[in-house]
Amino acid sequence: MIGFDSASAAAHALARCHSCGRAEPIEAGHCPRCHASLHLRKPDSLQRTMALTIGATILYLPANLLPVLRVESTLNGTRESTIISGVVQFWQEGDYPVALIIFIASIIIPVLKFLAITMLCLGVRFGYWPRALTQLYRVTDYIGRWRATPGGKGDGTARALQSGCIAAVAI
Repeated sequence: MIGFDSASAAAHALARCHSCGRAEPIEAGHCPRCHASLHLRKPDSLQRTMALTIGATILYLPANLLPVLRVESTLNGTRESTIISGVVQFWQEGDYPVALIIFIASIIIPVLKFLAITMLCLGVRFGYWPRALTQLYRVTDYIGRWRATPGGKGDGTARALQSGCIAAVAI
């Protein structure tokens, strides 16, 4: 069995139900409230996390290289934009803060999170650097909470543009 901090519930053989959140003795086997199975750790959580991280990393390239915005205009024809081309366009037009925010939120932070999650999984798997991994987890969790999703911002703009007959926008 894994050694737990003496102040933790796990050290006292208590497990939190992953369905309803109730704490029960691990010997009970099942939660009396919702009948879900009790365990100290989610089974295969490390393997699931690595599988999801690998999947996200694979899908990250097409997500950033395929067009996310198509503008059909009666004046300028059809234009498609990717996240990278949007960053380049903002930069070329002198909108440096907007370009940097989009680049950091859409490119840098996801890459750093992929690397951090991989480091966390490998560190836990092989038992390396527990204190450093705790700090890395906290930083990764904090940054993840404040990262905006760029796709949500364009939706309102697209609806506003589609109301006129000058351009049609598809996200």
